[in-house]
Formats: sequence, C-alpha cells, structure tokens
Amino acid sequence: MKKTFIIFSVIFFLFNISCNNKAKMTKIKPLSAGNEKITLYNTRHGLIDDFITSLVVEKLKDREIIWIGTWKGIVKYDDDDRWVSYTSGDGLSQDHVTDITIDNSNNLWASTISLKNEGGVSKFDGRKWENFNKFGKNAEYANVVSMFTDSKDRVWVGTWGKGIGYYFNDKWSFFDTSDGLPSDEIMDITEFNGNIWFATKNDGAFYLLEDSMTWEKVNEHSSKIINDSICSIKAGKNEIWIGTWGGVSVFNGKSWKSYTHWTGLLDNFIRTIDYDESTGYTYFGTDKGLSIFKDDEWINYDSTGVFKMEAGKKVYSSQTEKLPSDKITCIAVSESFIWVGTDKGLARIQK
Repeated sequence: MKKTFIIFSVIFFLFNISCNNKAKMTKIKPLSAGNEKITLYNTRHGLIDDFITSLVVEKLKDREIIWIGTWKGIVKYDDDDRWVSYTSGDGLSQDHVTDITIDNSNNLWASTISLKNEGGVSKFDGRKWENFNKFGKNAEYANVVSMFTDSKDRVWVGTWGKGIGYYFNDKWSFFDTSDGLPSDEIMDITEFNGNIWFATKNDGAFYLLEDSMTWEKVNEHSSKIINDSICSIKAGKNEIWIGTWGGVSVFNGKSWKSYTHWTGLLDNFIRTIDYDESTGYTYFGTDKGLSIFKDDEWINYDSTGVFKMEAGKKVYSSQTEKLPSDKITCIAVSESFIWVGTDKGLARIQK
C-alpha cells in the first residue's frame, strides 16, 4: 500500500506512458548508491518500469517478498534478486497499477486505472488472476486508486468518482455520497481504533461507525486537521497520520498536532506515509524527498544525501546515501529495510 499518490499525476503519466505487456523474469545484480546502506533498482536491474506507484511486503515463514506496482504492471521481488513481472498480458486488469494489498490468505490485490475509466481490481492467488471491473451501485466501470485490507480481512477499495466498496465472503458491498459519504473521490484508506478511515481529494477524511452504519466527518471545521485536501492516511501505534497538500496532521484519539516544512518536513505536499512498528519511526514521502520522524526529531533523505534542517539549511550527515529522485511516491517497511518508490526507480535503505 501502497501506496499513495495524487490523481493528477495519474492522468499526466497515462498520457505519456506506453505499455509493455511482455512478462519476464530476471536475476540481475542491483546498483549501489555508493555505499552499503542504500541499494538502487531501475529498469536495467529488474524493474518493468521506473515509475513506482505502490509497494507492499508479503511476509512468509522463511523470507519476505516485495510486490511493486508500476505504470507498466506489477513486479515480484524476493531475497535472491529474482524479479517476476506481471502485466495485462498475464491477466492483470490494466497495466497502470495504483495500489496493492495482501489479504490474510496471501492473495495479492491490485487496483488499476485507464484513460477510458475501465480500471478495476485484480486478485492473484499465485497461479491465476481474477478481475473485478464494475463498481458502485450501478455496476459501472471505474478507476480504483486505493486499496486496504482491514483486521476483519475485508478488502476495501477507493474509487475515483464511484465512492468506496469492500469485498468479503465472495461478495462486494458499495457506498457513495447517497449513503452519507462526503466525497466519492477516495485517495487512501487505513484502520484506526477499530474504525476504517478514508481520505478524500477535497473534503477531508471520514470514518465508518459500523454499529450505526454512519459516517463521521473529519475536516477543518470539525477538527484541527491542517488541510482538507488529503493524499495519504496511515495508522501508527496509537495515532493516525493524515498527509495533506498543506502538511501532516496527527490524531491520538483525543488531540491533534500538525507539522509543516517550518517544523522539519521537507515539503508540505505529502504523497505517502508509512509507519514502522518495530522502531517507532514514521516515514513521509514528499515531492522534495523522504522525511523520517520520531520523538519530535527529523531525518531527511533526497537525491543529494541525508541531512537535518537547521535554520532553514541542510546539515548533511552523508552525501553518498542518495535517493534516485526527490519525488517519493510510495513507502513500505520490511524487517530489515525501508523500501522507497520514486518516479525514477526504487531505493532500499538498510535500517
């Protein structure tokens, strides 16, 4: 989940990308970033495309698998530098992947989009693909931009203009503005305090009160959220982080706090968020690099190195540990690494 970016970037790149539907498997040594802490990957070293849209870690008994969504399909990567690509030629609904999630049965779910609004959801059990392309109460084609698997093993989808839905016990259920949703344009999904939260493009966030099947709105009027235009949303250990066009807000269930570039963030435009439960670090992907937060301290990565901001200036701890691009599109935490997707390839940062 990622496994998250802005729909305007989606439309722009759809007009400028041609698809490669030929599946492949490769085993190629990755690039070094000039040090042992960061490893870089691109199309010359296993990826099917350099524009990374989503990342998810599948944890197995003896290893971890990284699933990578791109504009030209999905890539499966394991610990032995083996890469397997899947495209629409293999059964994927569309090649333009927007998000990925794993359910409790280790099925891979991928959301996709197309210019003709004929995106959808693809489910992969390791052998075959099953596609779902019609969403909403009127069973129309829809582009799906976000996905999430909750604690009840329901797979939630957020669409661009058709509201939300979830898949459970082989059945779909759908909701839109006629059911009380503040918006049908859903950017991201997470779970916090037993409630499913949804981020919207312009109307703040909302969450579902399942006992009454009502929707609780969270916006600039009802709370202290910093901005109603939300790109990403992620639950931490005891709080929920909301990334907006104007900074990030965090809610611990009782009170709110916000952070901007004036308080340590690299940029106020927050594309994606992830949380590492093992370390307590929270990761923010922006258009100017990666910001890492813990205990009111910030560490930043971009294409120039690793640094802290002091008096508005970069104070470097390393200028060899560099990301392939400043535009961070998705983040995923594994046992030993932080995986960072950009518009120019993938970075693996040693914890």
